Amino acid sequence: MSTLILGILTSLFAGFGVGYPYTFGKNKVQYKEFHWKITETEHFRIFYYPGEEPLARFASWNLENTYQRYSKLLNTELEEKIPVILYKSHKDFQQTNVTLSLIEEGVGGFTESFKRRVVVPFTGSYAVFKHVLDHELVHVFQYEIFFKNLRNPLSIATSFRIPLWVIEGSAEYFSEGWSPEAESFIRDQVINNTLIPITRLSEYGGYLIYKEGEAFFRYLADEFGEEKVANFIHLLKLQGNFEEAIQKALGMNMEDLEESFAFYYKKRVYPLIQDHAVPDQEKRITDHEKSGGFLNVGPALSPDGSLVAFISDRTGYTDIYLASTVTGKLIGKLVSGGKTPDLENLHLLRPGLSFSPDGQYLIFAAQGNTSDLLHIVDIQKKKIIRTISPGLDAVYTPVWSPDSVHIAFVGLKDSQSDIYLYDLRSGELQQITDDLYEDRDPSFSPDGQTLIFSSEYREDGTLTFRQYAVFSYRLDTGQRTRLTPYLPEVKNPVLLGDTAVTFVGLVDGVSNVVYYDLRSQKFYQLTRYLTGIRELGHGGDYIAFSLLWKGGYDVFVTKWEILQPEPVSPDTVPGPEIADLDSVSLSNSKEYTLEFSVDWLAGGLQYLTPFGLFGALTIGISDALGNHRIILNTDLFQNIQTSNFDLLYLYLPKRVDLGFNLYQLWNIYYLSYTDVILEQTRGFLTLAYYPFTRFFRMEAGIGLEFPYRYYLTYNYLQNRYDVVDSRGYKTVQGYVGWVYDNALYTPFYPVDGERFFVGAAGTAWELKQQIFFADFRKYFRLTPRSSWAFRLMGGVSLGQDALPFWLGGPSTLRGYNYDEIVGYNMLLFNTELRIPFIDHLKLSFPLPLELRHIRGVIFLDMGNAWDPYQAFHPFTFRDGLLQLKDLRGDAGVGIRIGLGFVNLKFDIAKKTDLTSLSTETRYYFSVGQDC
Repeated sequence: MSTLILGILTSLFAGFGVGYPYTFGKNKVQYKEFHWKITETEHFRIFYYPGEEPLARFASWNLENTYQRYSKLLNTELEEKIPVILYKSHKDFQQTNVTLSLIEEGVGGFTESFKRRVVVPFTGSYAVFKHVLDHELVHVFQYEIFFKNLRNPLSIATSFRIPLWVIEGSAEYFSEGWSPEAESFIRDQVINNTLIPITRLSEYGGYLIYKEGEAFFRYLADEFGEEKVANFIHLLKLQGNFEEAIQKALGMNMEDLEESFAFYYKKRVYPLIQDHAVPDQEKRITDHEKSGGFLNVGPALSPDGSLVAFISDRTGYTDIYLASTVTGKLIGKLVSGGKTPDLENLHLLRPGLSFSPDGQYLIFAAQGNTSDLLHIVDIQKKKIIRTISPGLDAVYTPVWSPDSVHIAFVGLKDSQSDIYLYDLRSGELQQITDDLYEDRDPSFSPDGQTLIFSSEYREDGTLTFRQYAVFSYRLDTGQRTRLTPYLPEVKNPVLLGDTAVTFVGLVDGVSNVVYYDLRSQKFYQLTRYLTGIRELGHGGDYIAFSLLWKGGYDVFVTKWEILQPEPVSPDTVPGPEIADLDSVSLSNSKEYTLEFSVDWLAGGLQYLTPFGLFGALTIGISDALGNHRIILNTDLFQNIQTSNFDLLYLYLPKRVDLGFNLYQLWNIYYLSYTDVILEQTRGFLTLAYYPFTRFFRMEAGIGLEFPYRYYLTYNYLQNRYDVVDSRGYKTVQGYVGWVYDNALYTPFYPVDGERFFVGAAGTAWELKQQIFFADFRKYFRLTPRSSWAFRLMGGVSLGQDALPFWLGGPSTLRGYNYDEIVGYNMLLFNTELRIPFIDHLKLSFPLPLELRHIRGVIFLDMGNAWDPYQAFHPFTFRDGLLQLKDLRGDAGVGIRIGLGFVNLKFDIAKKTDLTSLSTETRYYFSVGQDC
C-alpha cells in the first residue's frame, strides 16, 4: 500500500470543493500472505516464514558472530534485542509494511531507525546476504551510539549533523573492509580527478557516498590504526560535529585532512597506470556523461557480433537498447521498463540478456506483477512476443541454447539459487542444481550438450563465502565437473571449444576478463583495465563489456585477444569462512503474535494573545511488522470543541488494505464573496483499497458524518461575517475512485510518465450531494533535467446541498486570488515547462547562504468554474486570433528551491486572454511539490 491512503482518509470528505478528494502515488501490493515465525538468539529476534529456514539459521549464526566483533571494536553493547525481518526474495521484500514507502530494486536492505528493525532480502548469494546483514547491523550500533534517544528532539537535531556519507561509508567499511567495487570506484575518481573533497561530500548522495565514504574509513584505519576508527565514531557523538571530531581524533584541520586523504589514494593509484589500460581504443557504445544515468550494463552481443543490446537507466526508468557494433550508433529502444505490470524492474543490478542463435530475438528477465518473468523480444518489431512465468521467487541471467530449444537461467526458490532449464516447446521446467550454494551466469557449450556456470559448490557440504569456480554440467549424464580453481570472483563464464574458458575475475584488485587454458591450467588476461568490468558478453570475434569510467558504467566493444602471453595469477582466495549452520536450531521458534509499540510521538504548544492556546500532537503505534497501524493527529485550539483530531487504524497484511477513521474537523466553504459556511464535522469512515498492480488501483469508502454548519453573511457596515443560521445534519457518505500512476518522480516534481484519477463521491440522508471528478496528467522528459508537464481536470457538483468548486491561487489559476472563482462545474488546464535555472548559488551578504539545484518554470493556466444554468463557451475568435472567452487564463514564471524536506515555490503570474497580458501582476509564495 502506498502512503496515499493516509491523505485520503484525513481529507476525503472535508468538503468536495475545498480539497480535491484524492492523491496519486504508486501502490505497495501484498501479493502473498506471510505466516511469520520468530526465533530468538542472545541479541536478536529473527522473523521468518516458511521456506526461509536456511536463511533464519544463517542469520542467527552470522549476526551473533558479527555482533561480537562490532561490540568489541566499538566498545558498545545493545540494550535490547534487535528485530531482524527476513524475506526470501526482493519481490517479497518490496511487500514489507515496516516502511510504507515503495522499495526500488536498488535497495538491498534497510534499518528502521525508531524501533531498530533490520529488514533484509535474500537475492541468491549467502555472501551478499552476509554483507547486507553486517552492513545493517552497523547501523544498529550507530543508532545506539549516535541517536540513543532518537525520539528526543535534541537527539534528532544532533543526528542531522552526522553526514550521511559517514553513516553509510562506515557501514560499508565495517561490513566488508575493502571491496573490488570500492577499489574500482576510487581508482576511477583519482585518475579522472573527480575525488570529492571531504568537506563537500555531504552535498552528494547515491552510490558515490557509500564508496568514497568506505574509502575514507579505510584511509583512517591504514594511516592511523584500526582503533582510531572506533575512536572517531565515538568522538562524533561527543563533538556532534565532523570537523571538531577530526580535530580531536587526528589533530588535523579539514584542509590538511583533505590533502592527506587525496594524497593517500594518489600514491596507491598512480603507479598502476603503467601496467593498466584506460578505455580509449575500444569502440564506445554508450556515454553516460552525454545521455545521463549511471548504469549501462548487461551487454549481449548478437551471434555475428554486429549488434549489442544493453540495459540503461538513462531515462530514470530501466530500458533495453540496441546498438550497432559496426557504427557504434544507437539503433533504438527495444523495451521500456518500469511503466507496466509485467516490466516493473529489469534487474538493473543483476542484468542478463541473450540473443537467439539466429539473432532475431532477445530474451531477458524482469520483475513482473506477481513474480519474475522471462520475456522474448522480436528485434525487428521491437515487441515482446512471448512471456514465460517459471513460478520461482526470482529469475536472473537467461541464456539461449545453440539449438534454440532451451533457455537456461538462475532461479531463486526457498532460499536457494540454482540453475534451471526451460523447454520452449513443451514448457517443461527442469531444475539442474539443488543446493544452498550460489549458482550464477549459465552459458551453453558450442554443441549445446553442456552447461557452464559459476558456483560456490563444495562436495563436502561446507558453506563458504566468495569462493567461486567454473563448473560444467552434462545434460545427458548429469555429471558436474569443476573446471577452474576457486577464486574470489567468477562471472559470465563461457567455454571456448573444449580447451579454454573465459570469465570476469579479479586481477590486481579489480575485475577484468580472464582466459583459462584447461590443458595447461594457466591463466591469461584478455583485458587489463584500471577500473572494474561489471559484465561480459561474447559474439563472433568480439567481446562487449560494461566498464566503470568517469563516474558511471558504459558499454564498450572490442576484438578479444590474449594481451599477455605469459600466465598471470588472479587474486587468490583468502582463508575460507565457513558457516556452521548445523549448530543453529530453530526449535525455539514460535508463531508471531501482535506486539504493539510506539513508532513516534511528537508535539508542540504555543500561546498567542489574539488566539489563545494552540498546538499539535501526533502519535504513531504499530506492530513489529507494520501490518497494523494506529495514528492519532490532533491540534489543540483553545479547547476540545474547537480542535481538529483524527484517529486512524490501518490493516495492511493482505491484498486489500482496510482503514477506519474517526475524526472531528473544522472546514470553511465560500459559497460566494458574501456567503460562507463554517462547518464542524464529526464522523467515521471505512475505506477499502485494492491495488490491481503497482500502477493501478481502486478505492472505495463509506461512513457516517454529523456536520454542524454555521451560515455566515458578510456585514458591510460592521466589516465582519455574522451568523445568520446554524443547524446540524446526519449524512451517509460514499466514495469510489480509480487511480493510475506510472510517473517518474524527482525531489521537485514528476518528469516522465502519466497518471490519472477518475472518481465519484456523494452524501445522502439529510444532506444530498454528488460529485464526479477526473484529473489527467502527462509528463514529457525533454532532457535529463528538463520536462514539460500537462494537466487537465474537470468536475461536476450536483444535488440540493451541493458545494461548489473553487479556483484561484498557486495550485490552480496563479493569476487570480485564492478561491476567487466559484462554480458547480469546473474545468482546469495547466501546462508547465520545467527547466534547470541555477545549479549553485552561494551568498556571503547580507547572510551566508548556499542553495543548490534551483529550478525554473514557465507556465500557462486556463480554467473556470461556473453554474449549471450558465452557458459556457471556452474560446472565441477576434480579428482572426484565438482568444479566451469564458475560460480564465494566466501565464507566468517561477522558481523552485529545495529546502530539504520541502520545496519553496515562488510564482509570478499575469492574467491573459491568449492575445495580451494584463498590467496587474500576482506573486505567490508557497511550500510543497509541483504535481
